Amino acid sequence: MQGRRRTPLPQTQGLETRTGDPVLSQRLSDIFHLDEEDNQELIDGIHAVHPYPGRMHPLWARRLLAELPEGASVVDPFCGAGTVLVEARVAGLHARGNDINPVAVRLARLRVIPPPDPDRLRVVARDCAAGSVKRRETPFSALAQGEKDFAPHVLATLIALRDEIEGATRGASGTGPQAVAAQRLREGLIFSLSPLLDKFSARSDRAASKVSPETVCKHFVERADRWATYFEAMATYRYAEAEFGDARWLPWKPGTADAIITSPPYPGVFDYVASQARRAKWLGETTELVTASEKKEIGRRSGPPLWADDMVIAVKQMARTLKPGGILFMVVGDGVARDGNAGNVAIFADDVLVNEGERQGLALTAMVSQTRPHFHRHSADAFGNRPRQEHLMAFRKV
Repeated sequence: MQGRRRTPLPQTQGLETRTGDPVLSQRLSDIFHLDEEDNQELIDGIHAVHPYPGRMHPLWARRLLAELPEGASVVDPFCGAGTVLVEARVAGLHARGNDINPVAVRLARLRVIPPPDPDRLRVVARDCAAGSVKRRETPFSALAQGEKDFAPHVLATLIALRDEIEGATRGASGTGPQAVAAQRLREGLIFSLSPLLDKFSARSDRAASKVSPETVCKHFVERADRWATYFEAMATYRYAEAEFGDARWLPWKPGTADAIITSPPYPGVFDYVASQARRAKWLGETTELVTASEKKEIGRRSGPPLWADDMVIAVKQMARTLKPGGILFMVVGDGVARDGNAGNVAIFADDVLVNEGERQGLALTAMVSQTRPHFHRHSADAFGNRPRQEHLMAFRKV
């Protein structure tokens, strides 16, 4: 039976309310509005190289960056896979990002730091595909342990590709120029493989794909080609920074950012680190690091109801990072906390962030809010008659 396809939040346009300065709130409304053609940005062009759940819509990032003065320094404390950082590169701005998800940070880095040579990536990807037909003893056979979501021959091909990638980049363990080049090539190849883990695995709404090994290799090579094309398209833009870290303890010096553009996790809506657990294993991330990151993730659906407390700390850190007069643009949605004593409790994100912003010297200048659908009964019951909303907020540091 086919599962119900959920419509991503950016593809819905709910009832809108505006707060604050009329001119700026109208501008925010224009930025927030997306039509059907706009949503092609999610599946076309530079943001379509690798999937990532729950990312900020690229057009929101692009439009918000256009509000900043030339030469502005921008940071994203919840950078995820780097949508804001990529758009900042195109806009010619200095950008820095931070995220607690180790898979997201590696993906963001691949998109914003000096890349592998595109032509070599294409050649080596084809060599890996050709070599994967040979069955061999490989330590990556351990990836099959407990794995039930792939057809056996598809899993064997994926493992063979992973082994070929490792063999083609054996020099990646050092620190010299050749080792750095090998490391970048390895990341490009690994993130050409990782989308196939979702594409060919079983999910709640479909059985595992039984495509041929040749088809698996074809998709791998096509992904490598898309990455190479992305690197070529971005070759003339300045690089950005992406760091692994917690938004409650930002690594940047106080007063060094002209602007913050970010979208923190919505309370109780999604578990980002857990959703990448399989990919993390294939990328070679340790179980200990992934487990520690999952426990620290703000607002995770399966975690304790601490989103408001954690965001209070994160807002303080953002205020600390901004220069006086700096602007904070934030996209955030309402959600729920599953409190063991009180049941499902609605969290109105705007209330939490506006109140804490005022305490930290961040004055709300404008906000646009749009109603959003409930994805499950627990959310609908918690909100009662009050709508669930997604907000675009603008603060100014006083």
